[in-house]
Amino acid sequence: MIFKKLFIILIFLLYMGLIVGKVKADTGNCTPPFSDVSCDHWAIDEIGAVKDAGITRGCNPPQNDRFCPEDPVTRAQMAAFIIRAIEGEPTNYNLNPYFSDVLSSHWAFKYVQRVKERNIAQGYPGTNLYGPEDEVTREQMAKMLIMALVSQDRISEPPSDYCSTGVPFVDVDVNSWSCRFTKRLKELGITYGCNPPQNDRFCPEDPVTRAQMATFIYRAFLSEYIQTTLSGIAATGKALASTAIYLKDAKGNIRSTITDVNGKFSFDTTYLTPPFYLRTQGFGLFSYTEQKNGTANITPLTTTVVAIANNGDPDIYNNPPSQLDLENAKNSLKTFLDPVLQKYNVQDVDFITSPFEANGQGMDRVLDTILISVNQDIQTIEIKNPFTGETIGIGTFANGSIAITDPITTNEVNNLVQSPIHRKYFIYIAADGPAMMDIIYDVDGKISVTITATEGDTGDIFFVYGSGQKTGNSITFTASVILCRDKCENEQDPNCNIENDRGTATFTGTIDSNGNISGTFINTLSLGFVCEENNSNVYEGTFSAEDVTDALPVNIAGVYDGYARPEEWGEEGPYTIEISQFGNKVNVSITAIESDTGQLFTSIGEGAVYGSYMIFRVPIILCHDTCINCGPDYATFFGKFDSSSNTIRGTYGDGVPDGDYCKTRDYDETGDTASASGFWWAVRK
Repeated sequence: MIFKKLFIILIFLLYMGLIVGKVKADTGNCTPPFSDVSCDHWAIDEIGAVKDAGITRGCNPPQNDRFCPEDPVTRAQMAAFIIRAIEGEPTNYNLNPYFSDVLSSHWAFKYVQRVKERNIAQGYPGTNLYGPEDEVTREQMAKMLIMALVSQDRISEPPSDYCSTGVPFVDVDVNSWSCRFTKRLKELGITYGCNPPQNDRFCPEDPVTRAQMATFIYRAFLSEYIQTTLSGIAATGKALASTAIYLKDAKGNIRSTITDVNGKFSFDTTYLTPPFYLRTQGFGLFSYTEQKNGTANITPLTTTVVAIANNGDPDIYNNPPSQLDLENAKNSLKTFLDPVLQKYNVQDVDFITSPFEANGQGMDRVLDTILISVNQDIQTIEIKNPFTGETIGIGTFANGSIAITDPITTNEVNNLVQSPIHRKYFIYIAADGPAMMDIIYDVDGKISVTITATEGDTGDIFFVYGSGQKTGNSITFTASVILCRDKCENEQDPNCNIENDRGTATFTGTIDSNGNISGTFINTLSLGFVCEENNSNVYEGTFSAEDVTDALPVNIAGVYDGYARPEEWGEEGPYTIEISQFGNKVNVSITAIESDTGQLFTSIGEGAVYGSYMIFRVPIILCHDTCINCGPDYATFFGKFDSSSNTIRGTYGDGVPDGDYCKTRDYDETGDTASASGFWWAVRK
């Protein structure tokens, strides 16, 4: 657990604009790093940090008990500072001098050689000189720090026209050689300016002191000053908890993460290159942003924006649109939805970059009360009331813009849900479960249903909508969902795939005094499919759903022996499962033996606890896999904790990556499948 200390905020107006980004420690408990750096020195923390990191040793060898904080930094010292910061003491460098004024006998020879080899500094133009004893100016410092970060592949070198859109400070000329480096340094938060509090000047030709350089080095290499984070919420009207989010940058680098219980996610984008393309796993939601730091939500609205910008295709993850079309699409969709946005007091919104909470208000309320349907074939967009199914607005789109053919009227807006009640359940359907179910009840008894479960064929998590009616304590709803372990009779049929492998299930039940639901269901599968349980395309039985909306999370933390029983083969395990819990959030670590390699591996994921139920996701391959890429995908676990036996029991699904396939225990090729799914249980030690 991370504990944050609370400090009294002090504001220092510091010479040269080096405003410290944190408050200094209590001077009563201070041990100065050097005799000439007092406990109330503005840069004591940074000087101490660079000393502890071995970047500086002092200014008076051999004693080195002084730092000389106000002395100017020489170019030789600058080379030493930077090289020690990014690679430690150099051992591999050219023994033949690059510069005539820095020979092998010079104390800084190895550092100067390395800044040359790493393209951090090239010496004075048109000469063979480095100028080791010359003072470093602030603009020289800017270039060397930026090029040092470039040499680490942490950032890209700013192009020569980087200042064409504006200068970073009033005293930095747009045509100067240093403008691009100074501008990037300011963007990264490594410099603020030289004339606080205005800080509109940089003083590019002023020398840099050793105290200032310690702060610059600290910000660039030892702190999180330049760390950039892209965060947001994945939601469809309900927060998408424990959902895998994928991000791809402009260079094709891919990152993934898992949402928390409130649908929140974040990516460290420090070393990535915008623009970024985002998608969810299993939910068909997409988003896009050119921001390196800030917010990028993933919702049906962001998916609609990118679809409209991309001629109806939301998959910008593989086929990105232009920024102009994206901006046009955002503005057009805002105009289309304006009556709904006004109703819920959503103003000045950017569907992608405006932060919001999944709390039933504002933008989240908009997501709760409308459904959006985009038809790529006929280039139309429909806005619907999710509880009545009524179309309340229609538009056509082309080139990133929407032409409204049936506007949303005031009457239609007033018929949207006034005070929705959102309840969360864990549902068992016949022998299968638990799975998550969310129901939103409107004031007229109409209901909107979402079921989140693992798909038996693919192992992937899937997400389906349903709708129905609550009358008194009776409830009925229908949903397009797979409820049985189904099999296509003719696997050569092109329609025999998971997209068509869906039937319509009808649920009829009663709500008891505790809010729990029980009843019966009947599910008719699509033509050509039968349930393996009964060799019929009709599957029916009983269901039960426990309301966990207001349930306090049970303490399930501990170390467990875990077991799995995939559908394709017998029991596996034990695995070591370690669960740590913070309120209703859990972190899960699974340690097991990988079947192909025999290697011990650990997979770490996140999830949530609702009452005695839990859901979590981990990047792991659970099948006896033989694959092309041999990379893990996400496995989703649903379970219920039994306190009397200290046992968790439930189901899981693991969809392995494209090109991979699972093999049965005897490695019979006929058993190949793209997933492993089945039952799991864990006994707390």
